[in-house]
Amino acid sequence: MSRSSGAAARAALPRTEAQNRFQIAFVNFVKVIVAVRPLVIFLDDLHHSDASTLNLIRWLAATRDLKRLFVVGAYRSNEVDVGHPLRLALNEIAEYRVVHELALQPLSVASVKQLLADTLHTDKAECAALAELLHEQADGNPFFLTEVLKTLAQSRAIAFSSNLGRWYGTSKRCGRAGSAPTSSIS
Repeated sequence: MSRSSGAAARAALPRTEAQNRFQIAFVNFVKVIVAVRPLVIFLDDLHHSDASTLNLIRWLAATRDLKRLFVVGAYRSNEVDVGHPLRLALNEIAEYRVVHELALQPLSVASVKQLLADTLHTDKAECAALAELLHEQADGNPFFLTEVLKTLAQSRAIAFSSNLGRWYGTSKRCGRAGSAPTSSIS
């Protein structure tokens, strides 16, 4: 068989058969790794998973000889209702594997104060007003909080002073940057 006809034969596989072959190959690949050492696979944004991805996760969970495999998945629970494909897959997996779900809570105002104090190299009292406003704006979501801080730094609403050895900003600067207004950070 020539090379080109072999490629055509592989390309002609029905979608389901191609997916099954990939899943078998992937599971075998994981088996080789876990035979030598434990493996952790982290999957993010599972609420956006397509059917093929969820099927692969089901295959991994159904394979009994992957005892040294630990799969961690992250998803937005507010986007996964009872009929969502991810919820259905998790329910199915829970029938033959232990599934632990850990609901993460938003950051508290105190946590945001500590995060800002550490990030801005200042004490919590100095950044309390900013922390409260950013907490409200980001709704305690660490990712959104980080993005707001990046936006403030990129727009120069807050900036690091080498002379002072700390971050500084004013309420006018932060307000113009599209963030909630704040007192100065010094």
